[in-house]
This record gives sequence, C-alpha cells and structure tokens, in this order.
Amino acid sequence: FLIVGAGVAGWGLVMQFGNKELQKQFMGLIPYLGLGLFGVVGALSLLNTVARQKREEKCTQLVTATCIKIRKKMTQTTTNGAGEKEIRHLVSPVLRYSYNGKNYEVCHDTFTRTAAMQVGDSCYVYINPEKPKIFREEGETARLNGMELAIGVIFLVVSIGGILLVRMLG
Repeated sequence: FLIVGAGVAGWGLVMQFGNKELQKQFMGLIPYLGLGLFGVVGALSLLNTVARQKREEKCTQLVTATCIKIRKKMTQTTTNGAGEKEIRHLVSPVLRYSYNGKNYEVCHDTFTRTAAMQVGDSCYVYINPEKPKIFREEGETARLNGMELAIGVIFLVVSIGGILLVRMLG
C-alpha cells in the first residue's frame, strides 16, 4: 500500500505541476500500472496458497478437537428496516485438543458470518506433530487451495493478457 500511495502522490504531482510531455508519458503508463498491480495480487495469492499448502502438508496427526468458545469480531453497524442499528459479527471457533499429554487451544485466522460449530461440538483436525499448534480441519485444504489457486491464476492471466493487448493496440 505504501508503493501504491507513493505512486498516486507522484502521479498527482506530475499531473498538477509537470510539463505536458511528462503528463502524456504518465497517462500512457496507467494501463500498465493497473494491470501490473492486478498481476501482483494474483502472484501474491498464488505464493500465499503454496506456502499454506506446504505448511499444512505437515499436518498428519489426526486428533479430536472440541469447540470451547466462539471468537467474534464486529464487521459493521447497519440500520435495519425499522431504523434500528444492528451490529454484525464474524465468528471463528476456538478449538481445544490434547496431544502428547498437553492441551492446545487454537483458532482460525479466518472468520465467517455463521458459526459452523457451537460450543461443545467436536470435530477432527490434523495437526503438525512437530508444531502441534499448527492445524487444519479435515477436508478444508483441497477446497480452499483450489479456489485460491484458480483466483491467482485468473488474475495473472488477465494481467498478462491485458498488458499484451494494450501493447498491441498502443
């Protein structure tokens, strides 16, 4: 975001105070910058997915976990049809499991609108035997990784295709 902010500030300065030739050059760069940023987002998505997949490949030990509480964070305050304010929350279950005689409490970094689990519910999770606080839920990895990989690839293809198209037309 720092780079984007500096770029926007620089663009504003050139457009306000720069000569006409420099302004024209900057305007010619805008499609490349936008498409390049799109490609960077796609590449970062791919790198993040591959890194998480590598980390979760080490989660091989199956244990039973119990939901001990639901972690909440407020997302927004809205006004309903009656003019009353409503606070919406995102939730994530906090799980407890035992491994090698030690208890662990873990929680996802991601939150959802509805709780898939209630306090007291049990589920199976795979943990990393060397680092038992690293876990993944059963069946979760393939679905998320496939979707994130597809999004990353689409962003990259659109970015590269768009840059080539702009070069051909310009």
